Amino acid sequence: MPETQTDYGEFFDEHGYLPGVTVLGTEELAALRRNFDELESKIGKENAQYSLHNAHMQHEFAMQAAAHPTVVAVLRAILGPNVFLLDSRFICKYPVGHVSGASPDVEPYVAWHQDVRYWGVHG
Repeated sequence: MPETQTDYGEFFDEHGYLPGVTVLGTEELAALRRNFDELESKIGKENAQYSLHNAHMQHEFAMQAAAHPTVVAVLRAILGPNVFLLDSRFICKYPVGHVSGASPDVEPYVAWHQDVRYWGVHG
């Protein structure tokens, strides 16, 4: 496991992954959860499931999470200094039956990975 943020790039280059990186402290995580829960209560779980693309453009708490200094430091250690925020998302995978209209007999499908080519990036 990398000892410092400056070791992240070297570790990633050697292993192709990073082990658990602590980004948010306990209070920061609790604040993010409170803010998300408040947003979810306003827009509903149906909308929170798939409709929170580029949340950082509309919600300061999402921008703070996406541009958190630890996130940026790790990305710069791996990718170099020129990083940008392409998209931010909350992808909520609620238990079956927690969203209105969900059939308890059918498991909903939500992909775990989305390829960057579908995000309008060329090159």
